[in-house]
Amino acid sequence: MRFTALFLFLTHLCVAQVNDLDFYGDAMLNAVQYDHKAYAADRFTELFEKKLSTPDSFKDEMKDIQWVSKMYSLDTSVRVITYQIQVAEDRFKSFGFLQESNGTLIKLNAVNAELEDDIEYLDLDPQNWYGALYYNIIESEIDGTTYYLLFGYDGYSKYDRRKLVDVLYKNEEEEWTFGSEIFEVQKEGERADVKKRILIEYSADSNVTLNFQSGLDMIVHDHLIRRIGSMPGQGATNLSDGSLVGYQLKESKWQYVERIFNDVLDEAPFPQPVLGTESGKDILGKGAKKKKKRN
Repeated sequence: MRFTALFLFLTHLCVAQVNDLDFYGDAMLNAVQYDHKAYAADRFTELFEKKLSTPDSFKDEMKDIQWVSKMYSLDTSVRVITYQIQVAEDRFKSFGFLQESNGTLIKLNAVNAELEDDIEYLDLDPQNWYGALYYNIIESEIDGTTYYLLFGYDGYSKYDRRKLVDVLYKNEEEEWTFGSEIFEVQKEGERADVKKRILIEYSADSNVTLNFQSGLDMIVHDHLIRRIGSMPGQGATNLSDGSLVGYQLKESKWQYVERIFNDVLDEAPFPQPVLGTESGKDILGKGAKKKKKRN
């Protein structure tokens, strides 16, 4: 019995050493216990950083590493690599790297738990990063500066999820910076509200869009309304009312556009799961289920 147990342990250890990144990548997402997820994520990050630090690693698309998001800028000067795990019932943790085409590697340090209000107005940097799993990147040239707009997902909490558009660029000191005053919300009779990033928060069991729509040449997201959630103990949360709002680049600002389509529902639609397997959607709310066509 002892021999069998030892043999199985050594076999497992050898397999892990053959492909440690796969082993720990799978564990950090699929382990049952949260402390096991956290340990696996730390080991994965340590090994992954070593891999990224090797010469010419920028040219390696790392297609065999399935556990991370790899977003390349259109100009191929930089890529942003991110991943996120759940470390408690109501808490998620993000990891990430910035890598330039010349090989420069910068580790991102997520400080989500330390940020409270006014997240849309903060200047951040790689050591003070709003952690997210990025699922899209576009470039925006404004007044001679190239801004990389990063579309990301944050599991955030037990009852609510977040999506955001962060801004990555190099400042005058040639240092990478997150956040810039390029988003403007102007409502009649009110002073313009200028933001450094877009952040929306919505019910964990709903499907909310935030992305760039090339056909409209706009950043688009669901218009959210405050309602009582359907999850036990949830309280008030944000749900889509069925209409869309957005941002369009005009006069050196991404300017807010109120109501792209006017199919507003009388009541907020019943939330649908984003993470549940019965919905057929992944962590970003994608799936095969067809949406009602907007006119």
